[in-house]
Amino acid sequence: MISKILPSVAFAALLALSVGQATAASPSELISLQGDNGQDLPLGDMFILFAWMEDGCVGDGFIYDSIKEHNTKFINRTMKMKMLAEPNENDEIYEFFITPRSQWAPGFSPLMKDVSIHTNHEYTEYHIKFADGVKYREQPIKEYHYKFRPESEGGAHVLKFAKNANMQSVLKHFKTRQTLDYVTGEMFDQKAEFDRNNNTLTCYY
Repeated sequence: MISKILPSVAFAALLALSVGQATAASPSELISLQGDNGQDLPLGDMFILFAWMEDGCVGDGFIYDSIKEHNTKFINRTMKMKMLAEPNENDEIYEFFITPRSQWAPGFSPLMKDVSIHTNHEYTEYHIKFADGVKYREQPIKEYHYKFRPESEGGAHVLKFAKNANMQSVLKHFKTRQTLDYVTGEMFDQKAEFDRNNNTLTCYY
C-alpha cells in the first residue's frame, strides 16, 4: 500500500514537532496533521512534501523545516543541471535533465508514475505525475509542477488535483501570510492561488 511506503520516522518527527510547538504558538497557528476523520494522516500522504505551501507559500517556523527538507531532497534527487562543453543551439552552456529512477529519493520513487521536462517562453518546468492512489490531505493528487526561470528569478510550485477531489477539505488548511516585498520594502498578503477550472493550487516565488 502507498500509505506504507514512506518511513514512519519522518512522520513521527512532524508529530513530535507539532506537540513541541504548542508551547510557542496558539492552537490556531499549529499545523494540522489529522484528516477530516480526526485520525493521523497516512504515512504516504504528500503532506510530507508540500504542506509548507499551506503557510502563505512560505512555511515559516521550525514545524515546517522537516517538510521543506523532504521537498528539497525530492526535487534535487529527481532534477539536475549539467554544464555543456559548448553552447547548444540556444546559445546556452547548461542543460537540465531528469535523473534515472534509481537515483530518485528513496521511498518516493514508487509514488511517481512519470517525470518530464517542458519549456516555454517563460519557464523551464518539471512535471511529476503521481501514481494512482497518491493523495494530499486524503484527496487524490495527480501532478506536481516545479517551474523556474533559468538565469533569472521567479517561478512556481503547482499541485494539480484529480477532478473528483474534495477541494474544500484541502483549501481550509491554506492560509494567508504577511510577506515582505524585498523590492519595494512593503508588506503584502501572500497565499496559494486556487484555479477552480484546473483544480490546481499554485505558489509563486
